[in-house]
Amino acid sequence: MKKQPLKNRLVFLLKNDVLKFNRYMRFSLSIKWNFECNLESANLESANLEFANLKFANLKFANLKFANLKSANLESANLKFANLESANLESANLEFANLKFANLKFANLKFANLKSANLESANLKFANLESANLKFANLESANLKFANLKFANLKFANLKFANLEFANLKFANLKSANLKFANLKFANLDMSCLPLWCGSLKMKTDIKIRTHIAFHFASLISNCDNSTDEEKQIYANILEYVNRFHSMDVERLKVLENEQ
Repeated sequence: MKKQPLKNRLVFLLKNDVLKFNRYMRFSLSIKWNFECNLESANLESANLEFANLKFANLKFANLKFANLKSANLESANLKFANLESANLESANLEFANLKFANLKFANLKFANLKSANLESANLKFANLESANLKFANLESANLKFANLKFANLKFANLKFANLEFANLKFANLKSANLKFANLKFANLDMSCLPLWCGSLKMKTDIKIRTHIAFHFASLISNCDNSTDEEKQIYANILEYVNRFHSMDVERLKVLENEQ
């Protein structure tokens, strides 16, 4: 009987015996530290790959739809153009992974490590990225519409041209993130932080976000003891506008005492 190609045997092993596959990977990586397991275009749809060691693996164009990759090690893996729709990647290690153009729609990436990962132009629509580590990640032109980024670490992340419309960014860390030309319309930014640098100057927002930011600006004038006449005039002009701030548990700003 003709021996199957190595890639076919590895796919079969991965689908049927993850522990045995991990032993193979451990042995291969002990011989060559950056050993690349070639699984390009492999069909692993709905496969149970929990705890699988796929470090440095080539999964370009792979079909991982509905796959269970919980706690899998995908460090430095090549997942360019891979289909990971509805895949479970909870707590997976994707540090330095290449996910450019990957389909991660509805994927569960809760607690996943995506530090320094390349997610350029990736589809993350409806993805769950709660508490995910996206520090230094490249999300340029990524689709994050309706994505859950609650508690996510986006420190130093590149979100240039990213679509974050309707995304949940509550408690997210956006320190030093590049939001240039990013679409944040209808996004939830409550309890998060916006970077005060040129990288956030050209982001697209809606009136909810603008009144939120304006309210904080007006509050600075209201609570200072050295406001200028110009600032007092600005405050008076925007008071009605900023008091449209959506949070109902925050006391509305009042006319300045010396202006009454």
